Amino acid sequence: MGFLQVVQEQSAISMDLIGTLPHSLAFVLDLGPLLLGVTVLTSMFCLVPNTKIRLRDAFAGGLIASVAFELGKRGFTTYLVKLPACKALYGAFAALPVFLLWVYFSWLVTLVAAMMTANLALIRRRPQAGPLGPSACMRT
Repeated sequence: MGFLQVVQEQSAISMDLIGTLPHSLAFVLDLGPLLLGVTVLTSMFCLVPNTKIRLRDAFAGGLIASVAFELGKRGFTTYLVKLPACKALYGAFAALPVFLLWVYFSWLVTLVAAMMTANLALIRRRPQAGPLGPSACMRT
């Protein structure tokens, strides 16, 4: 049995279990990974850079990245369940392109959120222009 078949069967089983839960409990269980992702990514964006980052900026980046990861996970699950043509094309190596696509997506989300966090910090440090704009200082 191939890796993609195991993933497809496990995701179908888990979807059936989640579908039988009450809506309020399913909503709370869906929030768990999101909150954990926000916590981990906020701490990473706050502690890793070699500069001082405000917690509010790191939280904004962590929230954006965590929501993007959750949407990406749901998209990849849907792709693996609905499109088994990948196995027919790649055979035993079907998991490799999907894995490489996930690694690319993960780093893309992480780096975009980190750039957003850094730019939020830079915007707050930049002095504000006057009411007439920056060219008002150059007049003689």
